[in-house]
Amino acid sequence: PLLVLRAQSGPVEVYYSIEDSFGGVSELNPRRTLTVDMDPPQLLNPADHLEFVTPPAPFVDETYLSNHPLVAFHVPPYTGRSNKDTIHFYVSNLANPPVAGEDGIYELVSDSDPLVAWLTADAFRTLSNGDAYVFFRVFDEAGNYSDRSAGLPFQLALTALPGPRPIPSIVP
Repeated sequence: PLLVLRAQSGPVEVYYSIEDSFGGVSELNPRRTLTVDMDPPQLLNPADHLEFVTPPAPFVDETYLSNHPLVAFHVPPYTGRSNKDTIHFYVSNLANPPVAGEDGIYELVSDSDPLVAWLTADAFRTLSNGDAYVFFRVFDEAGNYSDRSAGLPFQLALTALPGPRPIPSIVP
């Protein structure tokens, strides 16, 4: 029953049987095994946040971004880690931003991969100079997700470059 599927995670067998008008019963054979995953990844501590693999000193500027077109972050350990977990990045000039669309996604292919995720340098170009923060949330393959992490504070000091800029997007 649906109530049972929503109450627990783990393998379940799916099958059906049909009774015809003569009372004969036929059953799906072989039975199919599905894995129901209702357990979201969880941060170990609400204060957990990303850390730069190569910290900017003293701020994220054009030189830093040109040297790091993909900015690497250490992801803190979390429970419920499994293959194909994804790290969703959120950048903001606010220490406690409203919920918005992610600014980048990185897939941890295997649960034995190092807990390092990369965000494109262009994500930082959407921010204003000054105080800035990067947050993350872990999604598993089933779509369960963790709470949003605490923000990693950093200073941003970019110079506007000539050329086309990405079109702003509006997220409901």
